[in-house]
Amino acid sequence: MDAVASPSTSDRPFGAPLAIAHVVDLPLPPSVNRLWRSAGKKVFRSQEYQDWQRQADLAFMCVKRGQVRTIQGEFIAVIEFKRPRTNADLDNRTKAVLDFAQRVGLIANDKNAVEITLRWSDEAALGCRLKLKSVGYQPEPVDSWQTIGGAAARVVQGLRK
Repeated sequence: MDAVASPSTSDRPFGAPLAIAHVVDLPLPPSVNRLWRSAGKKVFRSQEYQDWQRQADLAFMCVKRGQVRTIQGEFIAVIEFKRPRTNADLDNRTKAVLDFAQRVGLIANDKNAVEITLRWSDEAALGCRLKLKSVGYQPEPVDSWQTIGGAAARVVQGLRK
């Protein structure tokens, strides 16, 4: 009987780390049309967007109690939304979710998305479920591993702005 070898970095090029994956349940974000407001020449986050960010931060901190490994390079995102009404526009809710993922350190930059799948789903317990998976080689800089405290500190700094 052949022994089954355990995964190791020796069979991957340059000891490349295995894929990184995250699944996070968030409240249903506001439409992109309701994220920003303006007064004169100033543009700022709407109160609705600020409230959603706080709720999303709390939901994230409740589930991600350990370490969060940032996806440094390309990634695939699947975003599922609970449909709020029949005439809701699916793609109008994406920006807030990906900006959130970048702000809390799940991804290094949302421009690295190579595929984004959106769908209505009853599986999104809080209103939105974000699934992220790294693609290909993931460089591992010194700061790619961060504790939830570090992510929480970034969240608090963001709220102060």
